[in-house]
Amino acid sequence: MKDLIKALAIFNKYYPYTSKIQCEHDRMFVYIHPNEVSDKDMDKLEKLGFIPEVVNFVSYRFGSC
Repeated sequence: MKDLIKALAIFNKYYPYTSKIQCEHDRMFVYIHPNEVSDKDMDKLEKLGFIPEVVNFVSYRFGSC
């Protein structure tokens, strides 16, 4: 749970206004473009289980149905 909170705090720096999160079977998507995230935060997010994709991040660690 602490890792999820840490990741969401990082995402919040880049888009603090509304939720951009969606969960599907075994995946959590965060719709923030990876190009907007600093390299330092990108490294932290990857260690916390969020993988950058073309236009968003995905986690197989936190997503579930």
